[in-house]
Amino acid sequence: MFMEPYFKLRSKSNKKDFHQIQLIYLHGGKEKRLGTGRSVPSKYWNRKEERITAKAKEIDIDYIEINGELDRFEAKIKGIISKYKRDNEVTSDPDSDYVYTEFLKNDPEKSKEKNVILCLEDFIQRRETRVKDRKLHDAILDDLKDFLESTGRPINKFYFKDINNRFLEDWVDSLLKRNYIIYHYKKRGKVTIPKKKIGLENSTIKKRISTFKTFIDKMRIEHKNVNMDYKDFKVGLKDLRDEDNIITLDPTEFKLVKDFDLSNNPSLERVRDLYIVDCQLGLRFGDLHRLNNRHIKEKISEDGKMRKYIDIVTEKTNQRVYPPIRPFTERVLEKYNYKLPHISNDKADDYIRKALKFMDIKTLNEDTESQRQSGPKPEIIVKPKYEYITFHTARKYFITECLMKRVPINKIMEWSGHNSDFRVFERYINKKMKGTDFSYDVFED
Repeated sequence: MFMEPYFKLRSKSNKKDFHQIQLIYLHGGKEKRLGTGRSVPSKYWNRKEERITAKAKEIDIDYIEINGELDRFEAKIKGIISKYKRDNEVTSDPDSDYVYTEFLKNDPEKSKEKNVILCLEDFIQRRETRVKDRKLHDAILDDLKDFLESTGRPINKFYFKDINNRFLEDWVDSLLKRNYIIYHYKKRGKVTIPKKKIGLENSTIKKRISTFKTFIDKMRIEHKNVNMDYKDFKVGLKDLRDEDNIITLDPTEFKLVKDFDLSNNPSLERVRDLYIVDCQLGLRFGDLHRLNNRHIKEKISEDGKMRKYIDIVTEKTNQRVYPPIRPFTERVLEKYNYKLPHISNDKADDYIRKALKFMDIKTLNEDTESQRQSGPKPEIIVKPKYEYITFHTARKYFITECLMKRVPINKIMEWSGHNSDFRVFERYINKKMKGTDFSYDVFED
């Protein structure tokens, strides 16, 4: 199947409703999208003509210049196709990978020096990502700006060719040693509050450097002047063993939290309900918010009873999971008409800790040790247990509890959406949890 190359606006837009103009080449069912570097509000785009309308002058867009660029883009693609047919003496068109590669060759724009900060900002703005991924890229951008400023390097003169092993080593070192105050503007109180930035944990640094290298990989397609040293760079930092740092509720605490009367405090009750449901389903936070009655299914289980379960495709891995529904979860779903309370992940973490503090459960108020590793030696942290609890610990509680109820590991991984890599799955097991009654049924509360 072949279609003439055509222009189309990207479906996603930025906050000002500007959509990137993309050149699409489709061959044999395989599509390649080429960024033109230009964008325009949808109301100034003529879909039939595949060009910007003259009305774009209203917002100072030089539609004549941009349309001329689009003409040259289109002519270049058609020239690649014609040359391929002529050189190979064929009548069929080249595949999309060939056209894509040839299109990027000898592009004068690629030979220009590209500012890393501007490219990263543009990448964040135009990339379709989950909120969590966006926050990660925003953090990397802030880290990079802080490092450049602290070393006296001009941000506007920082190019891809400057990223070598020495640069990355120095950046990692600064992330470990940073110790300074930043100021945040608090909107409600209209005051500026200080917040201390301390050295990042080894695992966080590894994640950020790995993500930054992936960003450079993507930029290599667009820019020639990339220093290839980054490919061989490894963050030589040791991680803590995950099982040493896993803190979750234990079964007794779980029951106390589940049964605590919060009817006089609706905001805390909503978050508590959400947290307990997550402990019983083991879903990622984003998938928990998507739950509705369409995801509720029924089937006859191995014991001959009709059982309800969740059937949902996960947002992160596009994998279908089937965790069982327990009585408390069913009551909560009915209570909220199958639309669970909606709250951001950060606020949910804050509120569940407030709820646990309010409940004043003895074991959750006890000082609990954990380790934090930033650099070669781990640091011991001591604080009340409830301060360690987040919604991600609910997923860990679910997996640990299922193991203690003797659910087969392959079945738990099917419910939680983990693939066949047991090493990743093992990081979710709280090996300190003991004393569970193995006679419990996994479908019970």
